[in-house]
Amino acid sequence: MVPLPSHDAVKSRLTRLRGLSPSPDEPSVWIPDAADRIEVNFIGMDSALQDPTEAYVVDDAQLPLLVFGALSLLRPDEPVRVEGLVIPVPRLAGLLVEKLVTDRSGEKGSATFSSPSVFSSWRRTMS
Repeated sequence: MVPLPSHDAVKSRLTRLRGLSPSPDEPSVWIPDAADRIEVNFIGMDSALQDPTEAYVVDDAQLPLLVFGALSLLRPDEPVRVEGLVIPVPRLAGLLVEKLVTDRSGEKGSATFSSPSVFSSWRRTMS
């Protein structure tokens, strides 16, 4: 997940990625060149969005992003540290609320949204 204010910083570091390259079909997805790696899906997060059903595209030649309103529910938690690697993770509460306002089957492109009142109520309590 790429917070929009960090988009340029992420793009400047893409040259350091080894063993991954942009997919010809989806340039926001970087695919591995070996079976022991996983693909990386870059998606955008715009914390200014107020509507979880809102989505838009950041059209960028190097790293285009799909930006989803429901991701604005996420806030950072303490990073996980594994063998010297620092992995940023979101707070569990934001993940749970994001799951409540979206209904995903696990199939690509299948997200639907619950009542916006769930999201509005949560925003009021977090303000």
